[in-house]
Amino acid sequence: MYNVPDYALDNSAWKYASSTAIADTADDVIKAAVTGKCNYLCGLQISNSAADVGTVVVIKDGSTVVWAGYVAKAGGHIEVTFNVPIKGTAATALNVACITTSAEVYVSAQGYTI
Repeated sequence: MYNVPDYALDNSAWKYASSTAIADTADDVIKAAVTGKCNYLCGLQISNSAADVGTVVVIKDGSTVVWAGYVAKAGGHIEVTFNVPIKGTAATALNVACITTSAEVYVSAQGYTI
């Protein structure tokens, strides 16, 4: 898991972990929009427990894709540390979505909001 950088204030740090598998293509909110503030994504861990389906997973700034990665079937795993955090647009949620249905994707993410 990624540690939020020292320059992010303790009360601005957030973390997200999906409690159930993402198995559809709908957007799931990683970090809700905050009026007048930007969300920053620092770390991301994605795993897929589907035996037969791999998928591309996208991170969105609202509805705009800002990162994409492929997670393989049967235990596929991605772990990313963004040395330069992905900065979202002010007052806009960070979302995650699968491109393929029937995957069983679990996502954890860490960042901060300022």
